[in-house]
Amino acid sequence: PSEHFAEATGIILGDGGITDYQLRITISSLVDGPYATFIISLFKRIFGEKPSWRKCSCCNSIDLTLSGVGLVEELERWGFVRGDKVKHQVDFPAWIWSKTEFKLACVRGLMDTDGGCYFHKHKTNGLIYRNFGMSFANESLPLIYSMAKILTSLGIKFYLARKDTRIYIYSFTEIRKYFNLIGSHNPKNIEKFNQYLNESSHRIFVH
Repeated sequence: PSEHFAEATGIILGDGGITDYQLRITISSLVDGPYATFIISLFKRIFGEKPSWRKCSCCNSIDLTLSGVGLVEELERWGFVRGDKVKHQVDFPAWIWSKTEFKLACVRGLMDTDGGCYFHKHKTNGLIYRNFGMSFANESLPLIYSMAKILTSLGIKFYLARKDTRIYIYSFTEIRKYFNLIGSHNPKNIEKFNQYLNESSHRIFVH
């Protein structure tokens, strides 16, 4: 168990899939290319082998794959399951709860894959403002509730929606708290956060 493996655990639970012979991470080729490079480096550090990289132009995706029956069996010993994660209603492996660092790293890996940052417009007193939000989506309820439990323990306010399959953080104060305590290794999230943080005004002027 390590902080690196805990973050990889979040990535696997988020955008990963485990078959009888492979571990595969599938991310967007449109926005997650730089993040794919981070995942490759992280997995090389943990598993001792670089995942293969396959770009699929038809569905704008990147597949990062590690193969081996032994690898799959070892992952199962660490609490992962093969097959459909939603059908199995997966949750954090038990060892993640043994250290605060593991919990935060796992949340970071999850948010960097199945979640992220976004901009949205909001009208107040006739003026239009650009607001900043974070969201996390997953159909496995135990995963959602574990994520919520950790955010609550950190004092980060959030909202559950869509029958508890979505977590939203609307307040920038809370988002700043998230980045201070948990952070991100996905360049697209870091770039959006810094862009919003450095804006002198969030008002949108309509001409």
